[in-house]
Amino acid sequence: MAGPEMRDDPQLRLAYDRTLLANERTYAAWLRTGLAVAAFGFALGHVPDRATAAMRAIAAALVLAGAAVIVYGGFRYRQVARDMRAEGSPSAAAPSPVIAAFTIVIALLIVILLIVL
Repeated sequence: MAGPEMRDDPQLRLAYDRTLLANERTYAAWLRTGLAVAAFGFALGHVPDRATAAMRAIAAALVLAGAAVIVYGGFRYRQVARDMRAEGSPSAAAPSPVIAAFTIVIALLIVILLIVL
């Protein structure tokens, strides 16, 4: 699909915009899922009077799994956005990598906290 064709056909433009928005919603879902998994891991590691070494290891694994989900979601979003730009309009913007990087740093700090405490 060439760029001028899309500008001339409002239906194609609207379809492209809907697909772009769907991609952004999917990225937000990956972020929410990763944060939920990491939060569950953090909560599991801080169960009062029951946080054994095995539970802390599982909690740390869950926090890292949550971070991995966020990283995968970011890569997937960028891949779909890149494919969309190649076929249509260059207006598909990538989400800020700062969001994913910040979440990864927080996840690593939580893992260190779980191991130390």
